[in-house]
Amino acid sequence: MSSFVALQEAQEKLAELIDRAKGGEEIVIERDGKAAAKLVAVPGAEQPKARRIGGQNLLGITYIAPDFDEPMSEDELKDWAPVRRTLAECIAMLPEDSTATVDEDFAKDVETAIRR
Repeated sequence: MSSFVALQEAQEKLAELIDRAKGGEEIVIERDGKAAAKLVAVPGAEQPKARRIGGQNLLGITYIAPDFDEPMSEDELKDWAPVRRTLAECIAMLPEDSTATVDEDFAKDVETAIRR
């Protein structure tokens, strides 16, 4: 299956597209909405072992990063840790024109959220 890429995107992401082609994907480069060239691996060049093709465009709406299946490093995991804030900090973050209100059920809502 071929992936279609506009010329401008191909120019910006050439190295990534070459890696995808080396992985067995065919990349069709379009100019003015028409197929103009195809980027494929060189025959006889060493091919990586079979696995999901990273970056393949599925139905033209999604993108899978080449390292999607790889485990995250410790540093990356630290970046994913949730930020814990107090209610006062959350309220302070509201914009001045916010319509959020503290109603008669606020305490109950907070207590329910804490129990979860």
